[in-house]
Amino acid sequence: MTVSYPFQTVFAVPMTCDSCVKDVSDSLYKLGGITKVEADLKDQLLSVEGTGTLPSAANSQAEMLRA
Repeated sequence: MTVSYPFQTVFAVPMTCDSCVKDVSDSLYKLGGITKVEADLKDQLLSVEGTGTLPSAANSQAEMLRA
């Protein structure tokens, strides 16, 4: 069983223009599971929201806890 969890994280990414933001955003959306990307050029921050799965080891532990 695969379990997806929502996440939101912020990365420090050196970007100088809207073209940089577009390139990074497009690359992130290609990964799948990404639902929102917002950039703050002034503070050089990139906020990413989406859903993803736990690594298989953590997923196994989660299933053991449910048993």
